[in-house]
Amino acid sequence: MDKIGELRRRIDVIDREILELLEKRFKIAMEIGRIKRGLGIDIYDPKREREVIEKAGEYARIYMEILRYSRMIQQGEIDLNIDNSIGIVGYGRMGRLFTEIFRRYFRDVIIYDIKRDIKPPKNVIAVDKLEELVKDSDYIMVSTPLTNIHESIASIRRLVIELDLKGKTIFDIATIKYRVIPELSKYPDTVNVASIHPMFGPEIESHIGRKILIMDVPGKEGGADKLINLFSKIGFRTIETDYISHDIYIIYTIGLPYLFGYTYGKTVETLDKDVDMYGGPSYKLFTEYYRKILDDGEEFINYIFMHPSGYEILRKVTNTLWSISGLDKI
Repeated sequence: MDKIGELRRRIDVIDREILELLEKRFKIAMEIGRIKRGLGIDIYDPKREREVIEKAGEYARIYMEILRYSRMIQQGEIDLNIDNSIGIVGYGRMGRLFTEIFRRYFRDVIIYDIKRDIKPPKNVIAVDKLEELVKDSDYIMVSTPLTNIHESIASIRRLVIELDLKGKTIFDIATIKYRVIPELSKYPDTVNVASIHPMFGPEIESHIGRKILIMDVPGKEGGADKLINLFSKIGFRTIETDYISHDIYIIYTIGLPYLFGYTYGKTVETLDKDVDMYGGPSYKLFTEYYRKILDDGEEFINYIFMHPSGYEILRKVTNTLWSISGLDKI
């Protein structure tokens, strides 16, 4: 295992070098796009793309994706130079993912976490006080743990009011919104607020084309449009929805799978080690899923099902379980 770890560290170094070279390539592609648009020349150049793909040889499939991304940059669909600063409050797994994404596009990326022992990547600023981030960021993304994200939003609001800040856009990335939206609705009209839900996890290799759900805060409309424009520019697929529909569907699509997987894993853990000998494909599938969601823990599941509709949905599930098992007939 030590040998594998060593090889993976070497791969990580190479990956960083590849990413730096890709950033340089895409910036040149952006400049070419500006020139083409200025001259009225077609962005798509099939002859040039064929030449690049032929040179790529066995790596042609990889280069096809690079060329597709370059074309989007040249067409202005993706903007590599956003002349704004963005602050990320909470440097957990999703905070780190978005830091890596944002630093390729924004003028400044600022991060803050209560742990304060952050080692930021290149060209990222880590601050010791939340106030510094709030003052210096045009956009503020709150990515603290779900169980206290509403408290983080309230802390930022107090600073916005105390410092009389204007024109900023504040948003969260919480999985479920029933406690977040009421906090966002308390912000003054001098700033924009909205809520987003990235429909992916921190393990993704590329954010291009990944889906983000974006919601306005009732009574504070307009913030969603700003974020749709922003996230579309950097390559995400954005979908606008409302937070009420969002929460109901999320209980079904995220809450229930977590509940079933976690319940299964905890139940199987009560058995002796011989259980592995009897396990087939379904056992392996559920066990792997349980291990994957274990870090989120029971608090995450509790938070989702404390939603006002959580009880009714669980009652429906319980009735279905009894019916399918046949135990309702006993």
